[in-house]
Amino acid sequence: QGKTMFGYVLGLYDLLDRFTKHYPDVFLQTCASGGGRFDMGMLYYSSQIQGSDTSDAVDRSFNLYSTSFGYPLAVLGSHVFSNDSTSVATRMAIAFFGTYGFEFNPDRLSEEDRDEIKKAETVYSAYHLDCIQNGDLY
Repeated sequence: QGKTMFGYVLGLYDLLDRFTKHYPDVFLQTCASGGGRFDMGMLYYSSQIQGSDTSDAVDRSFNLYSTSFGYPLAVLGSHVFSNDSTSVATRMAIAFFGTYGFEFNPDRLSEEDRDEIKKAETVYSAYHLDCIQNGDLY
């Protein structure tokens, strides 16, 4: 079984190598659940990795926390999803501790949620680059 996984990883790296050379301007984000890979080898080909396919913000907060012990926040894929029982403000606060993005149709947002996003964008613009992209985590 170990040989199979080892061969799979070599094949995956070969595929990613060919893909990134053929399409050097394509932004590639990988996912631990989509291929079972979250390691330094994947970061060679992709500057961001989703730690899990879960879209629940509270579940992802535990994933982000534990992953941050070994990886910088700047590589941790962390997005706001629509199918969550928590408020948009809570989902954005959790997503700040990673790459921060949105994965939903914005046309379906309420005015209240749109206002929350505008507030969060102010915080993002002021702090994300210094704290998450270039900051140190202790």
